[in-house]
Amino acid sequence: MAGLEAHVAFLARSPFMGLFRQEERGVQWCVPGDRMSVFTAKRSRLVGAVFSLVLLGVGGADAALEDVCGGFKVFVYHLPPATFGDFNASRISWDLYDRTASFTDAENFEAPEDGKERARVPGISGMPCDEIRNGKHGSGGAYSPCFSMNNMGMGSVIEPGKKGAVPGLPFFDTSSHVLEWTILKYVHNNCYVDQPDKATLFLLPIPLLMMYKGVRDNVFEKEDIDTYWTNVKEYLRSQASWTRRQGRDHVLVVSKIVDEFWDTNRAGYKTTHFYVSDPFWGNTVFLSSGGRYHERVVNLPYPTFLHPSSDDEQQRWIDYIWTVKRASKAVLAAGWRQQRQVLFEACEDETNLCDLMRVDQNNYQYADTLELYLQYTYTMQPGGDTPTRRGFFDSLICGAIPIIFGSKDARKRADLAGRDVHQYYPKAYARFFGRNSSEHEWINDIALMATDAFDAMRLIRETTPEEIERLRRNINEVIPALLYWDSRQRIDSGSKYGTKNAVARAFREIREHPVVENS
Repeated sequence: MAGLEAHVAFLARSPFMGLFRQEERGVQWCVPGDRMSVFTAKRSRLVGAVFSLVLLGVGGADAALEDVCGGFKVFVYHLPPATFGDFNASRISWDLYDRTASFTDAENFEAPEDGKERARVPGISGMPCDEIRNGKHGSGGAYSPCFSMNNMGMGSVIEPGKKGAVPGLPFFDTSSHVLEWTILKYVHNNCYVDQPDKATLFLLPIPLLMMYKGVRDNVFEKEDIDTYWTNVKEYLRSQASWTRRQGRDHVLVVSKIVDEFWDTNRAGYKTTHFYVSDPFWGNTVFLSSGGRYHERVVNLPYPTFLHPSSDDEQQRWIDYIWTVKRASKAVLAAGWRQQRQVLFEACEDETNLCDLMRVDQNNYQYADTLELYLQYTYTMQPGGDTPTRRGFFDSLICGAIPIIFGSKDARKRADLAGRDVHQYYPKAYARFFGRNSSEHEWINDIALMATDAFDAMRLIRETTPEEIERLRRNINEVIPALLYWDSRQRIDSGSKYGTKNAVARAFREIREHPVVENS
């Protein structure tokens, strides 16, 4: 029992230190025999941890595994190959989905001269990276997946200006939609076991984003996509590890907003023929970058520019952002959309409170936005295609207070937040921050919420220095949970910050609040 008690004690500790209170939480539980019935059970996180251990039958794993992998030993399936067209697999120099690929294999990709083709390119789950897109997306469009694969999926190193420069600490041009790669490499580096009978969690390495882009660009045929899904499902039905619990201890990563794949009416289904509510996946846990609150979904922060490889790197960054001098106003770094026009005008009218930077003009780059966030006390974060933005997490990591938009009535929409109320920040990331869908106060610890553009300006005028200090200290505490570790290496045993990263936090949430079996 000593190992069990130690594990329970570990799970009871908040990874966010003093930021979020250890309080009872309402959790949805499925009633045995009635798949659709739920009731709200109030119980402590400690009791949830004990229940998770009993349910999954995992005892005293070593301390590093408990900290970094939520106590899980993870098996990664070798799924049927993704053959979505006529291509030459011999062109693949190394594959991101290959666990044995090393950093020395993953050299920085450079596009060939115009009119020429590279003989060898990186691969994504068996597909040459330059055969996924059709090249109609601006300069080097066909090679954009290849560039995203640099540095094991973190992207190319970017050079911030003097304001964002921290000696020896690189920034990466990480794509906002590489969550599936990020988690796969994390598992390979830290949590992997080579036999399914040794595993307590199973990762399904499905290249969903590649399928989405390839079909959308008319590179892949939908018939090939259908054949792939048939092969994958037949393979899983043949695996005892799947049939034993019908996928309840399996995880599938969706790099885009999970709602895009929720049912057959969504854009994600129309391109990939995959949907979350497919009965085959009815017990599977999904990790996503945003979307609705659901007992089978944990939404994680968007991958961003900072991927620390050591405690020292992370501490130097936190120290830096706390001491940097900032303007006592907000910056709105965004492209134009109709619903944002009123906010653009408000910033232009009150330049003493807000500066407007159009990222859709003047060849703005990702590094430029980060540089801006380091210069301001606040950042404006209006919704776009979805209510949530990577800029929200960029802002937090840069130590700036994000101003988001919403209604005091959680059931009502706010024009500047977006149309899908159930995807607003308080609900979307409630599970990640250790809450349920009805508990919204966590957002008030790290952000300000405005009802409209005029209310946003009021918040800038009226927020006291004491409140600014409180928010910024809370932000500093939560930063470790927003970061994804350097995907080229394993986290060192005993690391202070490596155990608090986003993937470790998500795995702990899965363990503490698993999908409850109906039988």
